[in-house]
Amino acid sequence: MCGRRLTDYPGRYGSFSLGIYNGGGYHAKEKNQNKVLEGRLTLRPLPAALPGLQLSYFGLVGKGNQAAEPHWNAHLGMVSYEDDHPSDDRLQATLQVSF
Repeated sequence: MCGRRLTDYPGRYGSFSLGIYNGGGYHAKEKNQNKVLEGRLTLRPLPAALPGLQLSYFGLVGKGNQAAEPHWNAHLGMVSYEDDHPSDDRLQATLQVSF
């Protein structure tokens, strides 16, 4: 951690990201008007008591660029914890769930 505590970082209560993507990518022409929506929300519910505890949700929905391409519909959840104890034995735990 280079001398910084978990509570010293920006995003003390969490963070988010959103994206809208075209299905064609770099090497294919766009063959429809469908877009893929992607988002992530991460919350730190107890920033003072347990700053290393994070709850995250990731979602992805959209249609492929062609009839043979996939339709995306993904919803993922994750709970993670990282202990900021100053000893060499750091506790890290992660639980990931998809539905």
